[in-house]
Amino acid sequence: MDPVASVMGIKAVLEITSRRLAFLKFLRGAVLRDPALRASANTWWERQDVTGQWIREDENVQRTAETLGSGFNEAMGEAKLLPRLKEIVGQLKTAALGPPLPPLTK
Repeated sequence: MDPVASVMGIKAVLEITSRRLAFLKFLRGAVLRDPALRASANTWWERQDVTGQWIREDENVQRTAETLGSGFNEAMGEAKLLPRLKEIVGQLKTAALGPPLPPLTK
């Protein structure tokens, strides 16, 4: 396969992804303004919460995560994964919404 064609394909995908991320910052507000969409979104997040809780309580998942160095057992105090997760979420927010605004000065 031609490397130039591969690079051009990757560039096209990145441009589309970039545009989608640019519009993502408007999506939450739009969803929350529409009662039907808001209810649907809340239902989806509630299902995700139940599924996540079920997965986190599974002993095999806990054991596997601990083996991989990403344990999240409550007995460990703050999970090892939590600081990394916060960092990743911050990176995603920056990618989707742009860098944070500087604080206002008086």
